[in-house]
Amino acid sequence: MFSRLTGKSRKDAGQTPQIERVFESVHTTADRVGPILCMTCIDESISEREAGILFDETDALIDDRCTGIVVDLQNVMMLTSAGIGALVRLHKRIGERKGRLAVCSLSAELAELFKLTRMDKLLVVAQDRESALAAMR
Repeated sequence: MFSRLTGKSRKDAGQTPQIERVFESVHTTADRVGPILCMTCIDESISEREAGILFDETDALIDDRCTGIVVDLQNVMMLTSAGIGALVRLHKRIGERKGRLAVCSLSAELAELFKLTRMDKLLVVAQDRESALAAMR
């Protein structure tokens, strides 16, 4: 569990694997939960510029131990085709490593967009980060 007060991670007995903050920028934060990379988008809108940043920052954190990526979209209200394209590129990138990509915390509008574009068939779509992590195990 990551403590906002101390900025340190700890592992509780019998709980989920240790959460480690590995990256923070004005656009994203990244945590590692065991071998899974959890990205949280800070921006309310993911258009072409933010999509490139999301892909580049996530791609730079993928290493040999990474088996999956969870992208938390809790702050995102608008996702353009460039944003969807970035998610597809990340899906392909982690798929090369036999991993999976999950998205979570979608607003009602984004959930509908994922259904219309059939992204919900390509990616794991979860209610929240814990559900996404459970689906990735």
